[in-house]
Amino acid sequence: MKLILCNLIQKMTFSKIFWKKRNNIYLSFDDGPHPQNTQVILDILDKYNARATFFVVGEDAEKNIEILKKVSAAGHTVANHSYSHIRYENNLKEFMEDVTKCEDVLQKAKIPTKKYFRIPYGTVNLKLFKELLQDGYTIAFWNKDTKDYKLEKPADVSNYMDINQLESGDVVLLHDYPSVTPQILENILTTHFDKQFVQM
Repeated sequence: MKLILCNLIQKMTFSKIFWKKRNNIYLSFDDGPHPQNTQVILDILDKYNARATFFVVGEDAEKNIEILKKVSAAGHTVANHSYSHIRYENNLKEFMEDVTKCEDVLQKAKIPTKKYFRIPYGTVNLKLFKELLQDGYTIAFWNKDTKDYKLEKPADVSNYMDINQLESGDVVLLHDYPSVTPQILENILTTHFDKQFVQM
């Protein structure tokens, strides 16, 4: 039931129904910033004139504020992914405090953000969904997952996602920290040179 609900909410928010614009593909990176990889990712995005959305974890943002400032200065969107990558387990108060703590880190560092939120692990129910909406967040799911966090080499992404089959309106999930991510990103960008890669 939870998976069915999660699927439904994805279609209600950042789904292809609402985000399908001509030639646009939406790249998103979770769990950063990373002290080394994020800069490599930024260089690749700049090389191909692509933009992306970075859903940051507050405790990593605190350690890597200067890198995060580079993300924003390069024209990418920065948004909230909670402070500690907390898993929602029906403790709404604890979860929302973690969300606010991340927001406070970004505001203190004067990092421009958009009021998007990506729920860690994609775990959600109607109670949490309602609370986030009431707090003004747009919940940002994805519909194409590279599974980069579990791959040993970039070519293994083919077991989970065919990068040749990306379509306009797709929201692609990647992560800052895996060593394979930069090459997967470059493969996506070179495969779809005729598309626009934009931030949310």
